[in-house]
Amino acid sequence: MREPFFQARAVLRFPVSRPLGKSLVAALVLGIGGAEPKLFIDGVTAATTKPDPVPPTVEITAADGSSVKGIVAVKEGETVTLDIKVYDPRDTQGLYHDFSLQALPANTPPGASLAFNALKGLGRYTWTAVEGDAARYPSTTITFVASNTYLGGTTKQQVTLSLGDLPTPVFSTAIPTQQTAEVGKRLKFPLTVSSPSSKVRIKASRLPPGATLGPTRKTPNTQQWTAVLKWKPKAKHTGHSYSTTFTAIGKDGSTALQSTLGVTFTAATLLLQQARWNADSSQLTVAGKGPKGQSISLGFSPGGTALTNVPISVDGQGLWSHSLQVEAVNAPCAVQARTGNQTATLAVDPAPAACVATPVCTDPAQWHPEDSGAPAQCM
Repeated sequence: MREPFFQARAVLRFPVSRPLGKSLVAALVLGIGGAEPKLFIDGVTAATTKPDPVPPTVEITAADGSSVKGIVAVKEGETVTLDIKVYDPRDTQGLYHDFSLQALPANTPPGASLAFNALKGLGRYTWTAVEGDAARYPSTTITFVASNTYLGGTTKQQVTLSLGDLPTPVFSTAIPTQQTAEVGKRLKFPLTVSSPSSKVRIKASRLPPGATLGPTRKTPNTQQWTAVLKWKPKAKHTGHSYSTTFTAIGKDGSTALQSTLGVTFTAATLLLQQARWNADSSQLTVAGKGPKGQSISLGFSPGGTALTNVPISVDGQGLWSHSLQVEAVNAPCAVQARTGNQTATLAVDPAPAACVATPVCTDPAQWHPEDSGAPAQCM
């Protein structure tokens, strides 16, 4: 039997990892007279393997088309509209539009709504503030959580809806207002600010000599902004203190918001590194650094009433330590070390709930610091 003049073979290939309709490749191979010219009909170019997981890109815009990255000022009686676009910048052909979007906390403030088209990656968040909302919801932070449910990866972006006065940046309460820097050793002093503003800058006035303040950077997916002060005091700065004022400036649009924090930096060769209280043995252990060959006196802080008359010497490595017994009723909240014109203070950790700043003897003259083996006590 004669062979047909030509043969036609049609092959359809569907990547099994994707649903039909999202990826389709058709290949038609024609063979004529022994030669096989190939014609590929490619309706949608499809990948046979998933791209690497990458958090989707999230763009939030206001009704006027302006980008939203921080605070949105809202007025009672008006509707705020936020358009949210979620996409993978690598997905130029729309193969992997399979997104989810949440606004958390859900339904906050009451009356707010989120509509989202998962295939197009387009959403709209709306809220109409009614009379009285300025008192009930003066400032509400919404976290938009976008995920690529097929490829994997999640992105979070926060927006603060503000009624009335915009929130000012707030310095962390954990930042100490008194800081001792060891002479010859670099101090790194982070300054952290909370602010929903789209841009925050931390600046300083009257820095210690030679100190620098680095750029303000935002911690991703938070409202935390941090700048780090670095200072390496020299010997000539020993015993000197410098009062520095830090200012945090937040800005959204044309509105500038700011707050200040004062910190005193002291250069010293005397440091208190440990002050621990053992309730079982009524023992206080204190240790630190100091000028070599010098002696350290130890007392309550801030009064300075002596805890011990036993000499405490700084060794050849610049280290010193001391342990003594003190009645629980007179356990100090903080201790003060002194040598020459230098003082250092450190809170006792853990201190008893009834710790004191000065002895609690009925007659202050009854207080006797540790001496010749006798514990510090009221007598």
